[in-house]
Amino acid sequence: MHRGLYSCFLYSSSCGADGLEAQRNDIRKGIEYRETLNRWVVASTDYYIDAGRSAKDQNRPELQRLKADVVARKIDIIFVVKLDRLTRSLLDFVELWDLFAKHDVRLLCLRSVRHIFRDASN
Repeated sequence: MHRGLYSCFLYSSSCGADGLEAQRNDIRKGIEYRETLNRWVVASTDYYIDAGRSAKDQNRPELQRLKADVVARKIDIIFVVKLDRLTRSLLDFVELWDLFAKHDVRLLCLRSVRHIFRDASN
């Protein structure tokens, strides 16, 4: 991604208060790192947090707000600490990825991606 002015957003679900604050701190550090390394200029940040809700499906108010803001082109970059905070369903991930791509939104995951999708039997 080229240098420019960005609106960065954090999405998280199903964490206790301590976990959410740790995720916020990780995201802040990730943004600061990219501002320094890539010379990003971050115009705004916001948080979409579905506390206490599982990422097993898309039936979450803050995820729906995030999707609406993507369509409204209010978002350039979405940060997640772990991909399973966004979704645990491969089908939902593909749908979200397509939505993000259609609206030129970049998804950045700060931690490794492994064992995140539940299988069809769960």
